[in-house]
Parts: sequence; structure tokens; C-alpha cells
Amino acid sequence: MNPDTVPPHDLDAEEAIIGSLLLDPACLDDVLRVVAAESFYSPKFARAFGGIVELVGRGEGLDAVTLKPWLSMDDSFAATNNVPCAANVDYYARIVAGHATRRRVLALCQSTQARAHDTTIPPPEVVEGLLAELGLIECHGKRQASLIADVLSAVQDELESFSGGRRGISTGFGMLDAEIGGLHPGELTIVAGRPGMGKTTLWWNSLLNQALDGHAVGLVSLEMTQEQLVRNMLCREAHIHSATMRYNSFGAEECKRAYGAAEKLSKLPMVFLAPPSITTEALRAEARLMVRRHKVQVIGLDYLQLVHGVKLRKSDNRNIEVGQVSQTLKEIARELEVPVVACAQLNRAVDARDNREPRLSDLRESGQIEQDADVVLMLHRPEMVDPRPDHPRQGECDVHIAKHRHGGTGKVVLGFNAPYFKFSSVATAIQAKGGDR
Repeated sequence: MNPDTVPPHDLDAEEAIIGSLLLDPACLDDVLRVVAAESFYSPKFARAFGGIVELVGRGEGLDAVTLKPWLSMDDSFAATNNVPCAANVDYYARIVAGHATRRRVLALCQSTQARAHDTTIPPPEVVEGLLAELGLIECHGKRQASLIADVLSAVQDELESFSGGRRGISTGFGMLDAEIGGLHPGELTIVAGRPGMGKTTLWWNSLLNQALDGHAVGLVSLEMTQEQLVRNMLCREAHIHSATMRYNSFGAEECKRAYGAAEKLSKLPMVFLAPPSITTEALRAEARLMVRRHKVQVIGLDYLQLVHGVKLRKSDNRNIEVGQVSQTLKEIARELEVPVVACAQLNRAVDARDNREPRLSDLRESGQIEQDADVVLMLHRPEMVDPRPDHPRQGECDVHIAKHRHGGTGKVVLGFNAPYFKFSSVATAIQAKGGDR
């Protein structure tokens, strides 16, 4: 930016805010939803606004006399003379907030330019710093309280839209939907399991089901490449054995099915992101872009413990970092108003049990995951404990509903054809229990 260029601002609007508040201090709460003292370009008006906030907060009288301690000798102004009434204070506040946002963007551009020229800073850190600051600018001023009547109206609209059947976005598995009601905007669902239990496959099977239903989905995979994911999807949709796909040993009929499945998948509203690593702030930025550019309605992550949090101190342990990731996922779900479905690893305590059935306490590295999640699904395949060819439960996967913030816990049994990467519904009784909040 040219040093001679004056940053965006509107001194008349800033003075009008001060004048409006002197006329009617009760307006302050509405103004504080939009601006803060640092939103003002003029130091004089910023000091005056800070004084008003402090005086009103202490319950003391507010007028030009009581405000004098926050003003210097050069700060004399007749704000109230230029404001006939306080009715337009919201309009003035939006003007000031808009210019403050423009100045923050300009300052960010300058600082990013300086960091980009500093060759001692790794390029990924430059980009992540930029994304983090942009996210803070974007979120500023989004908070808004609501009357219960407005909330009830939204709930009634939702109930009416689902009056003919299940609520939420279907997982594609009827028995599971019957228990958790599908996936809901603003909620975090965790799919957990030990390696080999099929959590990643169930994760993308559900997301693929949603895409086939017409919902736009975004997949963030840190464990598999996007090519590997798509190959596995082709196996499921074309019913091709994974070994055939891996060693490219197609017969004529399999080749025909593969081309047909590829054409079908190419038309689906699916967005893939498969970086080798990602931080919480970069993940948040990517999720925003998915929703903004591709109208994504469900976001999936595989898997939670591979995301890097921000270490505030050198002494911070891995539990704190994983807790940050979990909190970020919940914040993404709420901010973007989409369901977030994330895979998570379980610790080795499961393997020490005779039946190897998972528990909530097995969530690896952080109890924060259990706290943030609205639904926790834990996978267990009995045939993995006893891998004999004639196992009576071969091809079955127990999906334990270990936590359900808005309903009961229990178990659903799904069919799992591992060589074809395919989960399917199995009509098995669900052992429902009371709600777990």
C-alpha cells in the first residue's frame, strides 16, 4: 500500500456513534455487537468509546463531563451537536465496522508481504498465518442473540420439512439412521476404531451414500490419497475385488462395470482434499472454501489425530493438541452449519480385553473428543478377534453408539464385505439404552 494513501475510515460516522451514545447510553449493547474501541480510526473517538464502555459497565452516569478523564486537552468535540437522535446508531456502527475490516485486510496484506519476503519463515507457515488471520477477520461480528420465538420458528420449519420421515442427512444405513436420526448441521460425529476394523471404509461409505442422494460432500483425507479413495469407491460401486483393482487384472465384464461406475461417480457432488499434513487453522479455512465454493453440506475428515494443533507452550502435551483439533472440528460444524464426520483412532487398551469391545475411554490421546462429539460410533468386528473361516459372525461389524447427545446408546450391526469395501444394512436388533449427554 502506498504510504501516502489514507486508510479507509469515516470520521463523521465515528463521531456520530459517540454522539448517539451520549444521547442514549442504552444503545451501547447493540453497538458492541458490531464495533470495539479498536474499530475506530481516530484515536480521539477510540478513547471516547473506551471511556463510554467503562462508565456504562460500572453503572455510572454518562455525559460529556464524566467522559472527560478519557479525553486529552485536544479531544474537545461537540458530538451530540451533530446527531439529532440515536435512532441510526446501528447504521453508523456498520459503517465504522466495515472500514475497520478494510483496514485489517490491508494490514494483513502488508504483514503477509513482509513475511513472504522473509526467507527464514517456511512458506507453509506464511500461508497458514494468512489463513488464520483471514478466518479471524471473517468471523468478527457474527455473534447474534436470538429470541426464543425466532428459534421456535426455525425448529418448526425443520420439523415440517421432515414431517414425512427421518430427520437429518441419511448415513445410507437405515438401522443406524433409526438410532441417531441421520447427520445434523452443527453436529460432530466421531467414527472410532482400532486399525483394521473398517472405520475409514465406513466413513467414506456413508459420505458416498450421501453424495449418491444428491448431497454435496467434502472429504479431507490425511491417511489415504484421493486416488486410493476413488479406487476403493470404484470397487464398491462396480463390485470389483480389491485385489483385481490393485493388480489391474480386469476381465472384460469387470472392465465394463468399472467404466460404468466411473461415469456414475464422475457426476457426484464430491470434493476431495488429501494433503500430507494440515493444521487446525488451515483445515478451518479449507472447510470454509468447500462450503463457499462447492456448497458442501457434509464435511468428513480421516483422521482426527493426524491434524496438527497449535502448541501454545513447549510444555503442552499431545492431549492438549488433540483437544484443540476436536474443538476446532466442533467449531467448524457450528460456524458453517454442516455435519462434520471425523474418524479417530482408539488406544491399545482395547486389545488387552478378551472380547476387544471398545469403550469411550479408549479414544486415543484426549477426553476432549468425547466431550465435543455429539455422536460417537465405535467399530468392532468379532471375526478379527477370532479369525477362523467358519466364524458365525463373519462379514459383520458391530457399530456401538457409545455416545448420543440427543438420544440413546446401543448397538447396530452392519454387514461388511471387506474385499469390496462395502458396508450394508443388516436387520439386527438394537440394544437401546438411555440417553447419554
